[in-house]
Amino acid sequence: LARLTVVSSSVEGLDEFAGILCEELNVKAVEFESLDPDSLVKHGITKKLTVNARALGPRLGKQVQQVIQTAKAGDWTATGDTVSVGEVVLQASEYSLELEAADASSAIAFLTGNGFVILDAATTPELEAEGLARDIIRAVQDTRKAAGLDVSDRIELTVIGDASSDIEALSGFAETIASETLALTSRFEVAEDPLLASTVSSTQGQRAVLEAGQYSNSGSLVIDVVKSGAVSV
Repeated sequence: LARLTVVSSSVEGLDEFAGILCEELNVKAVEFESLDPDSLVKHGITKKLTVNARALGPRLGKQVQQVIQTAKAGDWTATGDTVSVGEVVLQASEYSLELEAADASSAIAFLTGNGFVILDAATTPELEAEGLARDIIRAVQDTRKAAGLDVSDRIELTVIGDASSDIEALSGFAETIASETLALTSRFEVAEDPLLASTVSSTQGQRAVLEAGQYSNSGSLVIDVVKSGAVSV
């Protein structure tokens, strides 16, 4: 995904961890912003309070309906871990607070203590292609492991798929895939039947077959991994 934004009163010193967050969360960029009273408005975010009538009912009886209506009318405040609806202070189990973004492509969540995070969940063809490449890198690494290869062994890699969109996306990241998987050579080809199109036998290397949609692939994919020098490709 494109971007994660962290809004908090404690962002000092976090910049040095941006690279770790990008790698672990599969985002292209991480931004840190200091929390201020207008942060929610700035990002088009509102807080929604939901009263848990089942939990609050035994304590307030019939008054719980009035509290629910008051909350829906917006007459409530949240200060730290305390939420008050009108004159009624709610306990933690008696309510839930959710963030709602005006942009439907944003995913948001509270941080413990204070602040919130916003994940830009909108995708582009370029981001989707990179996501598929990352999926295939993981699949190739698993196939290497299944073949019993050492971490330093070089391989010959073949990926054949029945969806041209998959192969086009992977071809655009051929160098990255080869570098991450230690592939001296790599082939990405389209075939109506990937299993029949592969020229690598099971005795020469290790094969993985990915069904359509197993990861972010549109069609089925066949991955053949052969230790370099075991076969001429």
